[in-house]
Amino acid sequence: MKNLLRFMILGSLLILTTISLRAQEPKEKLTAAERASKITERMKKALNLTDEQAKKVLAVNQDFATKMEKQRELNREDRKNGRDEMKKIDDDQDARMKEILTTDQYKTYLELKERRKNNERQGKGERPDRPERPDGPEPK
Repeated sequence: MKNLLRFMILGSLLILTTISLRAQEPKEKLTAAERASKITERMKKALNLTDEQAKKVLAVNQDFATKMEKQRELNREDRKNGRDEMKKIDDDQDARMKEILTTDQYKTYLELKERRKNNERQGKGERPDRPERPDGPEPK
């Protein structure tokens, strides 16, 4: 009986150690082309894109991902101008998508984009669903 208990404890520790180590592994960084392909696949499903639309959307997404990647590199020195330039790149992508997508698809595209931005904002800073600690904000 003692051996069984020891075996179960040892097994549990091994599993917990494995899980915690996997959680600490850095995420694989995708290239601009890989990100564009992944985003286009999601858009194809969410917006019911035709094959012709998907090809055009992929080209727009690849261009967007490449420009944003370059801009992020430049932003390290000049954040204010970098944000303005990223906004221009984003607006350009929206204009190009509007030319490719139907009215309903474009409306859904904008809704999904807004939802994604809201999710990103919620992931940063204070969490609205968590009360503030009595001794101040939670340490990071």
